[in-house]
Amino acid sequence: MKFDYAGYQRDLDRLLERVKACEGICKENSEIILKYYNLLAAQGFEPATLRNNVEKLLTLAKLLDKPFDDANKDDMIKLVSKLQSKYSDGWNMLSYKGILKKFYRWLRELDDEKIYPPEVRWIRSSAKNIKKIKREDILTQEDIEKIAKEATSVRDKALILTLYESGCRIGELLQLQIKNIKFDEHGVILDVEESKTIPRNVRGIDYVDVLSAWLSVHPYKDDPEAPLWVSQRGAPLKHDSVISALDRIKKKLNMRKKMNPHAYRHAKASHLAPYLKNATMSEHFGWSPSSKMPDIYYHLCNDDVDNALLEIHEEKTCRLCGYKNKMKSDFCENCKKPFNLKAAIEIENKKNAKEKAVSMVIDRLKDDDYVANVIVKVIKELKLEKEFEEI
Repeated sequence: MKFDYAGYQRDLDRLLERVKACEGICKENSEIILKYYNLLAAQGFEPATLRNNVEKLLTLAKLLDKPFDDANKDDMIKLVSKLQSKYSDGWNMLSYKGILKKFYRWLRELDDEKIYPPEVRWIRSSAKNIKKIKREDILTQEDIEKIAKEATSVRDKALILTLYESGCRIGELLQLQIKNIKFDEHGVILDVEESKTIPRNVRGIDYVDVLSAWLSVHPYKDDPEAPLWVSQRGAPLKHDSVISALDRIKKKLNMRKKMNPHAYRHAKASHLAPYLKNATMSEHFGWSPSSKMPDIYYHLCNDDVDNALLEIHEEKTCRLCGYKNKMKSDFCENCKKPFNLKAAIEIENKKNAKEKAVSMVIDRLKDDDYVANVIVKVIKELKLEKEFEEI
């Protein structure tokens, strides 16, 4: 079952009513926005994406103050100038520019996705033009653990730590059901089915015990179809409720850093950038393979050189067994559990490669009756029937 946890559909419906009522815009722009909305909806975009497009096009129409169809390059220059003075947030501006360019490509009936009409072709909408991230503005893992400690319930503590460790968008996390949580010998895997971009599996290692504690008291823990995150009344947890809970903790701690749900994804991406390659980063965070998002975080890697040299000789305590490891390692010397996501991914990749190799060998040899009989005999002697059934 799919819930509108964040209220995107509700907000979208209200926005469409404002567009239909020509709120602050001319009739021509009202009709063209609705026509563009119908196209995006027919293409299967989620309510969150539809809401973002309609909301920003409504704002653009108000600032432009003339029909979109009649606007020229000079009008676009004035429009973007107004946006720059109105919105200082680089990410918000990037979203406005991207939507404006795609909208005009459709309006001018250009089929090539790489070509934009002259009115907007000059607009720079690359993430590389955004002001670089400052390390002091990013939540640290210590910050996040301090925030979680202030949570008043095991659910909120698990939500905060899972939001950080998974690096999921808040909408993705709230869409999870109990059946999407799978514990294994390395920690937990979140099966993110409802994604803005690409469905994926997300590994969790550090805070498995907290998530497990929440599931043990979950009111619907025996129902795999139940939402993972529910309110005290048992209803699916809403986006607004998460923001309210984080705001209360922020005031209590008097923390100046941003603590909105996306700040945790932002923090995780920054912390993982020194250790993961571009493709792995994109896979973990649900970015498309061609996304430039990883590049935004890689400039922080140079700042980690000194810290990395110090960490080589730093004692590391295993969160799971408590053993103090004397040497820098990706695995605990005592329980052999991975210390980080990179190590866990390497284990899974080796396991998958091994299973694939064994499967290929068996497939090629099974046509030989004698060899096949020998293989079956060995498998039975080693009592590995169940393992080979899964391959």
